[in-house]
Amino acid sequence: MTDISQQPASLVAFKHISHAYYSAYCMSNVGMKDTAESLKQMDGFNLEGVFQIGPKSPEHEPIAQMPTKYMLQAMTKDGPFSQMIAHGLVIAIFTLWEDSYRLKIAKELGIDDKNEIGCDLMGVISDICATGSPMATQKPTRM
Repeated sequence: MTDISQQPASLVAFKHISHAYYSAYCMSNVGMKDTAESLKQMDGFNLEGVFQIGPKSPEHEPIAQMPTKYMLQAMTKDGPFSQMIAHGLVIAIFTLWEDSYRLKIAKELGIDDKNEIGCDLMGVISDICATGSPMATQKPTRM
């Protein structure tokens, strides 16, 4: 294991927040499956109906709705809802890296240009977002 006492504090903070995001994703993934199972056990649960989220009153429209069958299929472990959350997780972590931590790390290391701070994984994510292809275009000079 890497000795984090030798790493810039901002890099350690970025790792911690990334781990927190990933932990939340894992827990939501498990929680969705458990919630789906609990819903199936509720009195009056209609597998053929439409599941609605929002106020249950005639004067308010639901915030969201979908066929109950699809919702239950989407709530499986590593299912479509989990994938949606995972995509958001990757975007959130990349945005934190690109818009905040990369500059903080550069400053801690006495580097003027944040573009000299690189992370192979973040570079691949950037390339995928820009081109749709995971081909890294340039190697970071530091890190």
